[in-house]
Amino acid sequence: MNSESRYAKEIDNFINKVNNQCFNNVRILINIIDGQDNKYKVNDIAIIDDKSDNCNLLNDLKYKIKKLNKKIKNSGFNWNIFYLYKELIQILKELGFNYFRGQNDKWELVPSILRYKLYKDDVSQKFELKYKKISERFEDIKYYDLEQLKNTKTKRDEASFFEKRNTELGILQHYGFPTPLLDITQNPYVALLFMCSDSHNNNGSKRFDAFNIDEEKHSENNIFSLSYIDRRNKRINVQRGEFLDFSKFQELNSKKIKIKRIDHVSIVIQYNVISDFDEYLSKYLDLVLDSRPNNNGKIQSKISEIEDRYNFNIFDRKKVVSIIESENSDTKIAFIQFLYSSIKKYISSGIYKYVNEDLKNKLNEFEYRESDLYPDMEKQLEYMERKYRKD
Repeated sequence: MNSESRYAKEIDNFINKVNNQCFNNVRILINIIDGQDNKYKVNDIAIIDDKSDNCNLLNDLKYKIKKLNKKIKNSGFNWNIFYLYKELIQILKELGFNYFRGQNDKWELVPSILRYKLYKDDVSQKFELKYKKISERFEDIKYYDLEQLKNTKTKRDEASFFEKRNTELGILQHYGFPTPLLDITQNPYVALLFMCSDSHNNNGSKRFDAFNIDEEKHSENNIFSLSYIDRRNKRINVQRGEFLDFSKFQELNSKKIKIKRIDHVSIVIQYNVISDFDEYLSKYLDLVLDSRPNNNGKIQSKISEIEDRYNFNIFDRKKVVSIIESENSDTKIAFIQFLYSSIKKYISSGIYKYVNEDLKNKLNEFEYRESDLYPDMEKQLEYMERKYRKD
């Protein structure tokens, strides 16, 4: 095992420890299928992963989701995904969830400094040194050395230290520097806005997280950390943000502090390919594998039918004819696999794009706009410049 693989394994093990020791995890899946006009339809909601030790939470969630599924089934219309999230947010709030996070990628709860696919391992290993050097170079940044924790006498003193430190780290993160912090917000619609903010990411890997946090208890006995209101970081004030600080985990363990777990629910979307998709293409496979000359016309017709049905064209007709006329069955099967994956990817991308657009449009109607989350001059000028840019 090379050093890079070893580092990745260490990080994965660390993240698993944090997730298992700090959270009662429940995962909810929103199943969507094809709807009318090539758009999506919410099929149902399911709890797919219930590692939580909180039996009351699980029972309450199962009961409320069962009622919501019944409401969806009996409604007689296709639900806009925004209103489904609105219903889920209401359920979560009723159960005490008060902090939220939305992200437009497939990462689990991992702070930027530990995303080994993005950064070299020395980013995390040399973080303290980098942080200290930045504080020496820029007088606006104050360095809080973790060694100072040895001087804290109470849990409250320790929590206060991390609040001060994370106010500084939040500014570094604001400027794009990787830190051990993970942003969370008290406003679920701000979290939704972050979840759909990248219009280019239509791969369905977006996720929405909710946390039931006792600010006093979990700042002393978990990785939750408050931050101070600070004029240097306008974003966090507007976004009503606080942090999960993964560097606190090691301190909690080293001092043998009993961690009081946070109830955590994550919500992901899954598109299920149309029910007759496999059957539809299997008939096409039969035609391709049958090399009789009179099948060529049928196959060409089938290609047109597929292209019309899914409103796209990926086929080089000459290449298709050469594959059809080939005597090699493996070549033909490989072509069908390509066909299958291409259509599935195309449909999925389109479906998730509709989901993203519906979320953004409804959030805009309720006066939640991406530009409002970034009040600093740099980002505001960027948004202004975009208005004048040619498409």
